[in-house]
Amino acid sequence: MKLGEELYESGKHGNSVVDMDIVLYPTEPWEIAKGLEDPRVSRDGENYLVIHTSVSPNKKGGILPLQGYTILDSNLRVTRKGFLRIFENGEEFVPPSFKDSAVIRRESGEETAMLLRPSVGGVEIGWFGLADLTSGRIPRETMRPVLVFEEWEDRVGWSTNTVPISSNEFLVGWHGVSKADIVYRNGVAIVSPDGELLGVSDYLLEPKGINEFYGDRPGVIFGCGLLRIKDWVYWVGGISDYAIGIFRASIDEAMSRVKWLSG
Repeated sequence: MKLGEELYESGKHGNSVVDMDIVLYPTEPWEIAKGLEDPRVSRDGENYLVIHTSVSPNKKGGILPLQGYTILDSNLRVTRKGFLRIFENGEEFVPPSFKDSAVIRRESGEETAMLLRPSVGGVEIGWFGLADLTSGRIPRETMRPVLVFEEWEDRVGWSTNTVPISSNEFLVGWHGVSKADIVYRNGVAIVSPDGELLGVSDYLLEPKGINEFYGDRPGVIFGCGLLRIKDWVYWVGGISDYAIGIFRASIDEAMSRVKWLSG
């Protein structure tokens, strides 16, 4: 039985070992020195589109998180790999940190509507933009801010891939980092095909107890995957940088926590 089917049938995964293969790993000069992490997967016709963080060394000896992307064919073989840059007035700009993005929709050709999280002027909020995954360019004129942090948060970002819940609504996870305790907490949001924020919840997931709070980086629940199986929605992500957590709720319960802004 597949893991998704077992999760749906039992409500939990009973085995301590999950069979898996590694299909995506650092291969490019701009990621091989520091690594690759935080994958968000969506279907791309018969293929798969993976949005991930590729961590490159910067010129000062630190790190430069790049918003990487990879297209896998139906056999999970890499057919294209690159990273995103902002394009304006004939010039490309690579933000000092660019990660936590998600695909909303991918049109014919190479235009891809995305939720983005570049660091601009030291400010990290959620953006919308249209990306060309052949060149890796995002025209600056297509970008607009979508999700901003509250006064008690240091920053916000998108936590998961998007999941369609109607013809013009997409469910996505988001996270905020508290100024008071530097803990990562997560909620959900609803966006339109063009990235308009239609609704947003308060925090729904935060680390509790030693199993979720202890790890290489304590106090973190950080998303990667969101999927819907029948009437349930599953949230998958890292737990304090040492384990993988799988959380589920009924779609009705998740939607009941959303505060609608428009739509």
